[in-house]
Amino acid sequence: MRIKFLGAAGTVTGSRYLVESNSGKKILIDCGLFQGLKNLRLKNWAEFPIDPKIIDAVVLTHAHIDHSGYLPKLVQQGFNGLVFCTTATKALAQILLEDCSRIIKEEADYANEKAYSKHKPAKSLYELEDVKAAISNIRVRKLEENFVFEDFKFQFFEAGHILGAVSVLIEADGRKLLFSGDLGKENDLLEFNPSPAADADYVVIESTYGDRLHPDIDPVLAMADLIKRVIAQKSVLIIPSFAVGRAQMLIYCIYKVFYELGVKSIPVYLNSPMASSVTQVYDHYVNSFKLTKEEFQKVCSMVNFVETVNDSKALNKKSGPMIIISASGMLTGGRVLHHLSAFGHDPNNILLLAGFQAPGTRGADIARGEKSIKYFGEYHEISAELVKFDFLSAHADQAGLLKWLGSMKTKPNKVFISHGEPQSADFLRRKINEELQIDALVAQESEEFLLD
Repeated sequence: MRIKFLGAAGTVTGSRYLVESNSGKKILIDCGLFQGLKNLRLKNWAEFPIDPKIIDAVVLTHAHIDHSGYLPKLVQQGFNGLVFCTTATKALAQILLEDCSRIIKEEADYANEKAYSKHKPAKSLYELEDVKAAISNIRVRKLEENFVFEDFKFQFFEAGHILGAVSVLIEADGRKLLFSGDLGKENDLLEFNPSPAADADYVVIESTYGDRLHPDIDPVLAMADLIKRVIAQKSVLIIPSFAVGRAQMLIYCIYKVFYELGVKSIPVYLNSPMASSVTQVYDHYVNSFKLTKEEFQKVCSMVNFVETVNDSKALNKKSGPMIIISASGMLTGGRVLHHLSAFGHDPNNILLLAGFQAPGTRGADIARGEKSIKYFGEYHEISAELVKFDFLSAHADQAGLLKWLGSMKTKPNKVFISHGEPQSADFLRRKINEELQIDALVAQESEEFLLD
């Protein structure tokens, strides 16, 4: 068995791992888009490193775009194999991929209208038909169910990252290879804890937070303190949010502030059609996270779901105190930018960054202290108070990653570190070597290893 790193090597984005059996059967673990800095985004337009027609199947660890977003492009280029994932991942992937194709098309149309693209005409990376074809190829599998495809035996384990997220154990040619996927942290408000690491000869582990620990802060108490200030100042609290996982966790956190801590309730708006659709998926798959259906529906009853463009515009004419949760989570686009235009210039208002901000995004620029941010073709001054909740991450920190890896009954032969910035990945490598006494290395893009 061989593994080749086609993405998420030296960066946290573009997860793509090619696994090949001795007989030449090829499986792609994750099929993500590169996001963030322009030099990374350009990789999405480059020729795929191998002919997609010869890939036999794709396995998705979860639905986030940096793990699933390239799948329609792979189909467009000739891939016609099966795609394996959990039922919840399929439901979420359909929402995310359809939205991604819409955004890509809108950006291409706008570039053609304004004639600023060097391509004449500017083209979409892929079309909605490619998304539909990709979704039609998906076959769902349950947690811990053993299933076989060609030379490979697979098993999914709870990863605790978002709804439907899994770690993947692969067995072929007498060797076992374990992919962590994106691992969640223990004691998350919504998601179950990750399952212990299955025994394997080799492991591919993520390293998003491989060089740091999450602050030991109760998110509900922290949110309560912030909302009390919002009420006292009659502020507008703007929260850019990922549509999957983060938005649902935020509204649950706010619910607990109002109904368990007794803080006076104020209007809460979820202004993201995609986040609203994802929330419906969560409601449908309540057995896959901690809340009961009744509990989750109580949480949702607190929220004003904003659907239409006119309702979104009307929201900008309201005054505080109120809370607006809107996509995108890194301020790369979406309705949140319109709210930033309406409320971001007022120092009485508050901008809460509640998630990872990838390098090259507007969120990262603001987190770094930039006050003048360009969007809609011009610069906007951001005077709202900036608050950062780094402790809301859906990723395990360094201690969590080491605990998961250390839960293996037998030490693996080697650990490959991926899905992290260089410093984070190398720091985790040293910790694994020194504390767990396991041979570990940081994988580089295009590197290939024989697992023998």
